[in-house]
Amino acid sequence: MVPKDADFEEFLTMLIEATGKVETRYFEVQTTSKHGPEVVHRERVYCYELYHQLRNDIHLNSRYTLMGELDKRSHEILASTVGEVVPDFVFHDPGAMTANLVVIEVKYIGTNKDEDICTDLDKLRKFVDEEAGKYKGAIYLVFGTGERGIAKFQKIAAQKLAGLKNGVFVLLWHKHAGKCAEEVWRLPANSKSRRFSMPDVPCRCTDDDCGHPNAEPCRKPISVRLKASIMLETSKFTESETGICEECWERIKGKYGFGN
Repeated sequence: MVPKDADFEEFLTMLIEATGKVETRYFEVQTTSKHGPEVVHRERVYCYELYHQLRNDIHLNSRYTLMGELDKRSHEILASTVGEVVPDFVFHDPGAMTANLVVIEVKYIGTNKDEDICTDLDKLRKFVDEEAGKYKGAIYLVFGTGERGIAKFQKIAAQKLAGLKNGVFVLLWHKHAGKCAEEVWRLPANSKSRRFSMPDVPCRCTDDDCGHPNAEPCRKPISVRLKASIMLETSKFTESETGICEECWERIKGKYGFGN
């Protein structure tokens, strides 16, 4: 079992929660054309709003700093190993090469060119896989709807990241504005964990969520708490209420395909 990095997992949770605060007007940009009103998706508009929401959630006493589009093309150390790149986001300790936590690339799901996806994945891999980069994790955040689209991203990621030696890679999919992104795929696969301890809270699952035989919440003592992203499809829970027992968790995994 690959141990989890607590700082990376904490940031991942904050990022997922921040995606749920991105409003429709930033997720889908209203514009006009000769044919009338249209909706387009603009990565920069989405990223700027996500930065705003994420920046508000990051703890003031964090040792790391969130930066957007930090130009690494002239970096004396990284340019020779990672290349002349400008990642969408980095969460790091500026001025030190010993505390590089997360690098993030964002892409609209409707991206048609496989080579654009490959370029992003090559960039992310180098940040975590090269000795010079030493980033603990890389996140590829895809936004927009389309089951076939996300399948393409996952397929290419599996090919480009085969044999990943260092760090963690996470593919996130933000389907809809106002709802949290969900974790689609992760490497190393056995580092994946969607649960963490939260004792002394009653299970809140109902028959609508997992097929529990009672109409009322289960209320059994729980041994796990799910991250908010896991419950987005079952969605009457608030973040503080996402606690369920092992039996209900197994039902939810089967019904929604979580944890597979």
